[in-house]
Amino acid sequence: PPPPPVPPPRRNRYEEDGRSDAGSSSTAESASSGRAQRQHRPPERLMNQSQALPKQLCFFEAYSGSARVAAAHLGFGFEVRTCDKKVGAQAPVTPSKHFKKPIREVLQKMITGEIVFKPHASYWAPECASMSTGSRATHYQVRPSEVGSAKKMKVYTSAELKDAEVDATLMCAYLTQQLSADPDHTFAIENPAKSLLWTFDAVKRLGGMQGVSVVVINLCMFGRADRNDPLFHKDTTIMTNNAGLAAALKSFRCKPGKGMCKCEVGFSGMHDNVQGNGAEAEKCPHALATTIALFNNAKLGHLRG
Repeated sequence: PPPPPVPPPRRNRYEEDGRSDAGSSSTAESASSGRAQRQHRPPERLMNQSQALPKQLCFFEAYSGSARVAAAHLGFGFEVRTCDKKVGAQAPVTPSKHFKKPIREVLQKMITGEIVFKPHASYWAPECASMSTGSRATHYQVRPSEVGSAKKMKVYTSAELKDAEVDATLMCAYLTQQLSADPDHTFAIENPAKSLLWTFDAVKRLGGMQGVSVVVINLCMFGRADRNDPLFHKDTTIMTNNAGLAAALKSFRCKPGKGMCKCEVGFSGMHDNVQGNGAEAEKCPHALATTIALFNNAKLGHLRG
């Protein structure tokens, strides 16, 4: 019988594709490299899990003092950082997250990018004493202390008022920059209703931005957390771009009656309307701090994924 037909020699697959063997080595290397990458790549299931991890929301409290607002945000799972006007001022709630530089220096470095920190929400309560219209009425004011003796209260000079305006301008510049980079950034600024802070041009421009509301409240409407928590009638203005917070705060207005407000707190003078230590007047009531944190969490919670 005739011998079986000899099959034609198998051609190299690179020749079949019209390529020479010259590129075979590099192609083989790239193929082995791809296999190595696939071997070191985590399973798709784990990758999907890592992408689904919740995003950590950050909160910044400037002029923090007792840092009650920062503490309230901690309760909602925010990572918080605080900063105060003076060097060495330490917020007891977050000692490891406190900027150990004065607020002006921190803000300048944030604006220039030397400090990279982009919080999702912030709260600002600039020192109101230097911007108080009442403290400028006379050279000195007499303030009764807890023991009943008289104490002289410092009147701030025009230079100190100018210094306060520089800080307020930096605050507004930082917030404007943040809102431009992150439209979801949520802020609230708090000061007495008669504070000169609200007359500064930079603050007026910020308040005129779309979505920003200005609400006047009375602190006595928030009650006391305990007997040691002082109670104030104190007219207070809050500027915020959190629409939910602004709408909720409108109900915290206590109209005066004859010598007393409906919360039975006197309002005839800045220091006569305090049940407790007048020096505590700058503290944010616990209930107000919790309200701010509650509405910030409601607005930003979707960012956690």
